[in-house]
Amino acid sequence: MLVRFMEERDIPAMLTLGSVMHREAPEYADFQFDEGKLERLAWACLSERHWCAIVAETEVNGEIRVVGFLVAAAIETFFGPDRFTEDLAFYVMPGFRGTSAAIRMLTLLEAWSEMVESKRIRIGVTTGINGDVAGRFLLRMGYTDGGALYSKTISPLLDKSV
Repeated sequence: MLVRFMEERDIPAMLTLGSVMHREAPEYADFQFDEGKLERLAWACLSERHWCAIVAETEVNGEIRVVGFLVAAAIETFFGPDRFTEDLAFYVMPGFRGTSAAIRMLTLLEAWSEMVESKRIRIGVTTGINGDVAGRFLLRMGYTDGGALYSKTISPLLDKSV
């Protein structure tokens, strides 16, 4: 398993895996999927200092294939100029979960976060895919439970004039 920062040649694989993640994730499946937005985000990761995309690749049937990705940004806190890194998406294909892919991507993210002077990393477990397993993994990696995220689907009003 090789883990590295995403390169331009990886954008099609990121778009494909993003689509797979979108379909698998119960919390996001009812949201619109916009490949153009993902492509713009990929370019931001390649060109902006405070954006990061990491891929995990391995050989599958004699071919090198991207089997996971992690996209994150180092952003300033609400309170001041200190930065924290927050993931936007962290995904490993089902057949490669339990391999070193997630560990290695997270380790590279930690190194990158130090380079951009983040004081903390926040990883969300919000997809509805194996949340308990993901939570235990993050605890084993030295992360602490930083709170909770609650979700509610909003139905559009039939009559917006009210």
